[in-house]
Amino acid sequence: MVNFAGSDKPLKPKTLKKKKLYMFPAVVGSIVLAYNIDGVKDGELKLSRAAVSAIFSGEATNWDDEVIAKDNKGLKLPHAPITVAVRADKSGTTFNFTYFLNQLDDKFKVSKKPTWGAKKVVAGKSNSGVSANIQQIKNSIGYIEYSFKEKLGLPAAQVENKEGKFINPTLQSFQDAAKYAEWTADKDFYAVIGDPKGETSYPIVAATFILLPIEKVKTDKEVTKFFDWAYTNGDKAASDLGYVPLPKETKDAIRKYWETKGIK
Repeated sequence: MVNFAGSDKPLKPKTLKKKKLYMFPAVVGSIVLAYNIDGVKDGELKLSRAAVSAIFSGEATNWDDEVIAKDNKGLKLPHAPITVAVRADKSGTTFNFTYFLNQLDDKFKVSKKPTWGAKKVVAGKSNSGVSANIQQIKNSIGYIEYSFKEKLGLPAAQVENKEGKFINPTLQSFQDAAKYAEWTADKDFYAVIGDPKGETSYPIVAATFILLPIEKVKTDKEVTKFFDWAYTNGDKAASDLGYVPLPKETKDAIRKYWETKGIK
């Protein structure tokens, strides 16, 4: 029996109503572009918005293609084919990454399991499968959660944000991005927060959402009691795992949402 569920893809209010669910965010995470290129250390590779689009669409096929090389004059990028590591399974991570790609070019469709245009693609199940492919395949690049980059020590690129700044994936740059999230209780906190504004914002961020069945009021109260404790005591644990705790204002709005729904 399921008492609550989590999703990296937020459900729209009309879907929540149809499925008889409540929804609220738990933490903010991020997606990094990890790579395996000899001689290129963590944070040394800079990827413009045009370069990211070209790599995942297949318009850039080699690492020394001009769209990549022009922002990396100090690096010795190989004249070697790019292998793109993606998810084999339907994924909220993929949904949020393709949302970001769609902001770059609407030829990318927002999807949990898209069709990729890149010439050399290798698919792995879950973040761990994609990470393993990046580790094992020279001249590869793929999208994974920041926590996997940290746990495995994978190098990741600086990514150009909406303001034209190249930003390293760090907890601070994720926090800077998260403050632009526009979620409200009247929309059950529905928001896709990828590609936010802000000069210091890392551009590929996403929230994890909790889903509760409307009819299980007694159980819902136990679940919200746990998350109330987590919001009060879990910020350090979230940060240690590579996630950004929600701002106090958002936590307070969620607690009020629970009260309004009668599940606190």
